[in-house]
Amino acid sequence: YGQRGGDTVVAQQDSWATAESRRLGVRLVESRDSSGRPAYPVQPGDVLFFTNSGTSYAATNPKNSVVVIDAKAKKPIAISDIEGAYAEKLGSHGIGVSLDGKYTYLPAMTSIGAAEGADPEYMLILDTRTLKIDKVLATGGTPHHAKVFRTATGRDLVFIEHFNWNTANSAGKGWYILDPKDNNKVVTGMLTGDLHGNPYSCFTTPDGKFLYCSVPPPNRQELGRVVDGWLAKIDTATWKVVQSIPMHKYPLWTVFSRDGKYAWVTNSEDDKVLKVERGLQDRQRDRVVAEVGPTRSEEHTSELQ
Repeated sequence: YGQRGGDTVVAQQDSWATAESRRLGVRLVESRDSSGRPAYPVQPGDVLFFTNSGTSYAATNPKNSVVVIDAKAKKPIAISDIEGAYAEKLGSHGIGVSLDGKYTYLPAMTSIGAAEGADPEYMLILDTRTLKIDKVLATGGTPHHAKVFRTATGRDLVFIEHFNWNTANSAGKGWYILDPKDNNKVVTGMLTGDLHGNPYSCFTTPDGKFLYCSVPPPNRQELGRVVDGWLAKIDTATWKVVQSIPMHKYPLWTVFSRDGKYAWVTNSEDDKVLKVERGLQDRQRDRVVAEVGPTRSEEHTSELQ
């Protein structure tokens, strides 16, 4: 066309997308100017707590919102007012605030088990001071939790989990990680196929070197009560699974001792907590060393290594 004398028009350039966002299917729906008047006052020494009011589980809230609470006075001082397209009939389970306090991450998900064809789902990134939308992300999946962590190299990142149960009405795709200091671009992530399972909830070790994801059976409704799950140990330097640790029915939540030597994993179906001794030296592997049941404790003697 240019050879015939017309002007060449260059398409808009996408400066937000990364190779990983394209691989994971994370796309930027909207980017806005979130500046403006602060939504609440802040004084030196104030302690603020951020939570959400969702619309799921028979809640009477009309919208999915971020609620700011004065932790010392134990009173709410602000609530976001997000337009209906991103807030009505949507909810959130776990929200997060970036470690520098600049952004708040609010999943906007339909009720778990919603009918096919329900409203689209989004990940909302708000300016923490103005409570205005800064970005809207879509992944074609169900955003479940938002968490923050610091890597072993001191990099502050945000972890977004999907609701990954393999059911007819759940479309979780895994998880992905955002960099709040780089325009909230996607750093990396893992699809359910990368993990060879459907992760439920993931937690980083105190030193930030590893991410532990509980992986229940692949189909909760059909297999959850008869098939065990496992704990996927992921190296945050390579974002690869380095060990799969067998669990019972089914692993859910993980916490670590402060020194990082042990992890405790709750099992939902058998009401037990498994104690995991972490392999901290080269070539050492994590192993389950004890179980705590509803009524008694016992040393772990089976070959779960």
